[in-house]
Amino acid sequence: MGGNVSYLSERRYGNSGSSCWLCGVLCCPPLPSRIAAKLAFMPPEPTYHFVKDEDDKDTLVIKPTCENGCEVKIADEIKQRIKVATEGTDPCKIATMLVQCYPYRKANHCLLYSPGNAKDLGGKLPDYLDLGQKLSCDIFSYDYPGYGESSGQPSSSLLYKSIEIAYNALTTTHGYDPDQIILYGESLGSVPTMDLAVKYRVAGVVLHAPLLSAMRMIFRADREKYCCDVFDSSSKVELIQSPILVIQGTEDEIINHSHGQIIHQKSRNKVAPLFLDGCDHNFCHLYPQYIPRLRQFINYELKSVKIQTYSRRCTAAEVS
Repeated sequence: MGGNVSYLSERRYGNSGSSCWLCGVLCCPPLPSRIAAKLAFMPPEPTYHFVKDEDDKDTLVIKPTCENGCEVKIADEIKQRIKVATEGTDPCKIATMLVQCYPYRKANHCLLYSPGNAKDLGGKLPDYLDLGQKLSCDIFSYDYPGYGESSGQPSSSLLYKSIEIAYNALTTTHGYDPDQIILYGESLGSVPTMDLAVKYRVAGVVLHAPLLSAMRMIFRADREKYCCDVFDSSSKVELIQSPILVIQGTEDEIINHSHGQIIHQKSRNKVAPLFLDGCDHNFCHLYPQYIPRLRQFINYELKSVKIQTYSRRCTAAEVS
C-alpha cells in the first residue's frame, strides 16, 4: 500500500555518523518507549477531520491538498459505504473508519487493517476502497494515537491498546463475528496485529512486510534477544493459532525480508507465503500476484485450514 518510511533504511549498516545516531536513539534516554517513538512513529499532517451531521454522527471530511485550497469531494456512493467514529477514552481515543464493500450490507469478511507509520485514515482511504472492491471484503482501520483525529502521543503501549479498542468496536459497535475478521498488519502494523492475534480469536492473519522487533531491524534478525528492544513479536508469532499469510518483497530496504522468512518459519498454522522477487518495501500491492494470493487465502485457505479451539484470551504468562 506504500507510504511506510523509516530512518533505519538510511542508517542500518554503518554510514558515517551512524554510530552517533545509534547512540542518540538507544541512550538518550535508554527507555524502550522513547526508543520506539524515535524509530517508528512519523505522524503526517492530518489529511482529514470529522464533522457532525444533522443526526449528530461523525462524518469524514478530506482536507484540501492543492494550493488553492479547493474542497475534496467524496462521491455520495462512496459516502454511503464509509462509517467513521472515535472509540476509547484519553489518552487512547482513536479515530476509526469502516469502508464497506457494499452500501447496505456487510461482506462475508472484514479486514482489520493496521497500517504503516506514514499515513493516516484520510491518506489510506483510496487504498482501502480499492482493496475492498478487489477482495469483496469490508475494511476497518484506525489511526494510532497522535495520528489524524486520534488523541494522545504515539507510544509502544498505546499501539497495542489501540488495536484492542478497534477490535472491540468492530465486534460490538459494528457487529462482526470473530470468524469474519481477518487481521491485516502492514509494516509497523504487523506489531499490534501479532499481539492481538495471540489474545483473540480471528479467522486469519495477513502480515505484510512484518518485523520481528526494532533492534532486529538495526542488527541481525535471527538473534534471540536484544537489550532495550521494542515491538518484540518473535515469541508471539508461535502462539498464534489462526492461519498466517506472510507477504514481503525480497528487496525490502526498510525491513529485511529475513524478518518475513523467520516469521513464516515460526508460524504454527502457516500457509504458503508470497515473497515477491525484486520488490521493495512499499510496492507489494502493485505486483500482479498480490490480489490473487489474498483471494486464495480468504476464499479457500481459511476454509480448509483447521483452527484449534482455544480461549478468547491467553494467559498473561503466555504472552509476557
